[in-house]
Amino acid sequence: MDEAIRRALSRGQVIDITTIGRRTGQPRRIEIVSHVFDGHIYISGMPSRRTRAWIHNLQADPHFTVHLKGPEPAADLSASARIITDEAERRRILQQVARVWRRTDIDEMVRFAPLIEGHDPGLHGRDRRLRLDRAGRRAGRDVDNPLVATNRGDTVGAANRQLMRR
Repeated sequence: MDEAIRRALSRGQVIDITTIGRRTGQPRRIEIVSHVFDGHIYISGMPSRRTRAWIHNLQADPHFTVHLKGPEPAADLSASARIITDEAERRRILQQVARVWRRTDIDEMVRFAPLIEGHDPGLHGRDRRLRLDRAGRRAGRDVDNPLVATNRGDTVGAANRQLMRR
């Protein structure tokens, strides 16, 4: 794995993610924030009483693409998500997110904020929960090099084309 990508994944940042639409099968790209706590990658959004479309998409198909926007490195990385629903786990993680965002409405965040979990395999080896994975490989399999960048100039990315063929 490129060292610049490893460094980028070790810190929270604004990223884009592309999910596959649960109804249309078409790629859906959004901008969102990632957080890294104790080597784990979390993606969350602002609380809303309405379940976000990207969460519905990940419930239907947990595979998605993480787009590191740069300036360095810019890369598209295949990923697989675990949606966090356990209240105690959500509270533990969202308390940390709230500190970053300087929010005090923890109870509302626990009830209504979207939250998925990942582990930075570059810091702690293999992971079976959310693994930034080789393009096209299913989550749950061990891989030696879990992060592989695809062609940044390709707007959908090789990983999304691979997912759309399934």
